[in-house]
Amino acid sequence: MIGLLWSISNGYISQFFPAQIGEWVNFATLPMAFGLIFYLRLSVVMFLGILAVCLACSWGNHALAQSGLAPLWAISLGIFVVAWIEQFYGHKVEGKKPSFLKDVQFLMIGPA
Repeated sequence: MIGLLWSISNGYISQFFPAQIGEWVNFATLPMAFGLIFYLRLSVVMFLGILAVCLACSWGNHALAQSGLAPLWAISLGIFVVAWIEQFYGHKVEGKKPSFLKDVQFLMIGPA
């Protein structure tokens, strides 16, 4: 999901930030910032863990976007589809329905 959001042009958003960080501010990093605030309210340790994941995702998406291997949106879409197929297959094997169907807040708890 982060890669798909990263693929959206950030020309409008990045102009409000200094040039050094402007290329890193986009439609993916802003939701990550709000997510980090959510996790910080839960636990500092959880916040630090998710911060490490966010930094790794940011670096990976930036590297993929610069690599020219394929469009970032195409790689991200492939990963997104495969991950959701695996997610639902895992729930089928486990025999339990996904928790986020009951409460959307579980979408934020899941990554933790």
